[in-house]
Amino acid sequence: RTGFNLNTWLRDNGYLSIANPHQADRGFLQGINWNETRAYTVGLSSFYLNIRGRETDGIVDPGEAESLAAEIADKLRQVKDPATGAIVFANLYPRSSYHGEAMSDAPDLSLGYAPNYQNARQASRGGVGDTLFEPIEDKWSGEHAASDYQLCQGVFFSNMPVEKENPHIQDLGITALKRLGADIPSEYEGESI
Repeated sequence: RTGFNLNTWLRDNGYLSIANPHQADRGFLQGINWNETRAYTVGLSSFYLNIRGRETDGIVDPGEAESLAAEIADKLRQVKDPATGAIVFANLYPRSSYHGEAMSDAPDLSLGYAPNYQNARQASRGGVGDTLFEPIEDKWSGEHAASDYQLCQGVFFSNMPVEKENPHIQDLGITALKRLGADIPSEYEGESI
């Protein structure tokens, strides 16, 4: 029920620089001084570093990316909602959590928000505002794309016996392909349930 404006936090902590506050307030990664910005967020749970050679105006040396992401993650783990004292992030997942063909699109950190928190609307659209926390008063809640995936247990129904005690969502594609007698691509993760 509370949005956290991560871009505002990044600005306030010296990781993101604003060139034009009015444009930055509107979002879509406008109004940002990319020559002095080391990190930003856009979307519901993705955090990026402004890496030289990857981003158009990147300034972060690729060799320093992992340590910078870890530094920021350590600080974000300490963020608490001043109204409740609750932590904002249940977990933060580094880029090294990912592997496979789509690595070039993986975020540098995936944000695992704690219950009742998610990226503020402004941050999700790449904006930087004045308020760090904002109440979410519309009906958009239960955000499965921002909540820590370990807190979002699913329900699995099957009309057939299941051998695996705790199936993972990654198992579903492999199970379906196996049942259909189709080849399972080598890059697929998981196992037949």
